[in-house]
Amino acid sequence: MAGTGIATRMTPKITGSLWMLVAGLLFGCMSVFVKLGAPHFTHIELVFYRSFLGLLLVYGIMRSQHVSLATRHWRAHLWRGLSGSVALALFFYCITVLPLATAVTLNYTAPMFLTLFTMLVYKDKFHLPLTSAITVGFCGVVLLLHPTLQRDQLLPGLLGLISGFLAGVAYLNVKQLGIIGEPAPRVVFYFSMIASIGSAPFAMSAWNRPLNSQRSTSPIRYFFNSATTASDSCGLSLWPK
Repeated sequence: MAGTGIATRMTPKITGSLWMLVAGLLFGCMSVFVKLGAPHFTHIELVFYRSFLGLLLVYGIMRSQHVSLATRHWRAHLWRGLSGSVALALFFYCITVLPLATAVTLNYTAPMFLTLFTMLVYKDKFHLPLTSAITVGFCGVVLLLHPTLQRDQLLPGLLGLISGFLAGVAYLNVKQLGIIGEPAPRVVFYFSMIASIGSAPFAMSAWNRPLNSQRSTSPIRYFFNSATTASDSCGLSLWPK
C-alpha cells in the first residue's frame, strides 16, 4: 500500500525529472564509450554507427509500440535533426581531442542555452535567481576554457561550446515537437535517420583508408559501437519532451 501511495503522489514533473536522471546517466555512459573507442575509429564513424544502429533500435521500439512513421511536421523534425546531428558530431570530436570531463562539461552548457531560448521563444520573464544561475554557469565555462585548456585546445573548446549551443537548439525543437503531440520514439527516429544520412559519406571515406593495428575489425570495435548506440539511444528515448 505504501508503494502504491508513493506512485500515486508521483506527479508528471517528478516522474519526468527521474527519467532525466536516468537519461543523464546513459548519456554519461555513452561519453565514456566514445572516449574508449576513439583510438579504434574516427569521431564521424562513431556518429554514423551510433545513428544508424540507433535508427534500427528505435524502429523496433516503434513497431512494438505501434507508433506510425507518418508525420505532418517535417520541418520541425528537419531542424531538430540538423541541429542535433551537428551538435553530436562536434561533441564526439571534442571527446576525442579534449579531456573527457572538459568535453562533457562544455556540451552540458546545453541546458543553459535551452533556458535562454525558452525564455526568448515563450516570452517568459527573466527573474533574479534564474539570471544569476545562468550568469554563474557561463562564468564557469569561461574559467574552464582559460586557463584550464592549453593554447592548442582552445579551438576544440570553442567547438565544444558550439555543440552545447546547438544541442540547446535541438532540445528546444524536441520541446516544440512534444507540444504539438509527436511521440518520443518518432522524434528519436527522424533524428537518427538524418544523422545517419549526413554522416554516412564521411564514414565511408574513413572505411576506404588502409586498416592498421588501431583500426582493425577486432570485436572491441563492435562492442564500443553497440555500447555507444544502446546508451545514447536509450537516453534519447527516456528524455522527456
